[in-house]
Amino acid sequence: MSSIYKSTTIWSGNTYPIRAAIKSLGGKWDQQRKVWIVPALTMRERSNVYSLCGGLRGVTVEIERG
Repeated sequence: MSSIYKSTTIWSGNTYPIRAAIKSLGGKWDQQRKVWIVPALTMRERSNVYSLCGGLRGVTVEIERG
């Protein structure tokens, strides 16, 4: 999957319980890589996601530059 954003975050790990929140952030599931591709988040957005998802335990979020 080619990146459609200049900077994205790659979410992997135990994301199933928070998939609705990821989708609400514009996340798209990459079936081939088995990760979520999410537009890069501001610190405020990231803080809101952490609160919404209970701390994101078991989830890895990495920055991917496109």
